Amino acid sequence: MRRRQIVAGGCVAMLVAASMAAGCGSDGDAPASGSTGTADVNAHYNSVLTGTITYIQRIALPRDATVVVTLVDLSGGSASKAVIAERQFEAARQVPISFELPYDSSRIVGGHLYGVWAQIMVDGALWFINEQPEPVLTRGNPDTAQVLVRPAAAG
Repeated sequence: MRRRQIVAGGCVAMLVAASMAAGCGSDGDAPASGSTGTADVNAHYNSVLTGTITYIQRIALPRDATVVVTLVDLSGGSASKAVIAERQFEAARQVPISFELPYDSSRIVGGHLYGVWAQIMVDGALWFINEQPEPVLTRGNPDTAQVLVRPAAAG
């Protein structure tokens, strides 16, 4: 239960920090080997978005750093960002951090715009986040994401 609260809170913090405040629910965490996330037993993951997360600051992540990667539909306007998939896992190494984000491809609509949010948290505190979602999947965007995160604003 505590892990779900951290993920939900992190999702809200992520969107607020990017000046895109929106409701953010989880449609289930994607299953992954070695992941601390759990799978929604009703979810049907038949595609995988891959990518890397990096930052330019010269700082090492603590061993207990947690990464949250979220695939969202950006087409609904700033008030509605539908979460397509989300995964939380421990950062097993320093940047670049590779990720795989399973998602249900039937939820992807060709004309919509999708983006990836990434955040790195330590002890429940947001350390890094990308300022804008990284476009993926549709409208000529790639099916991989190279996400550059920056230090989160103190607040």
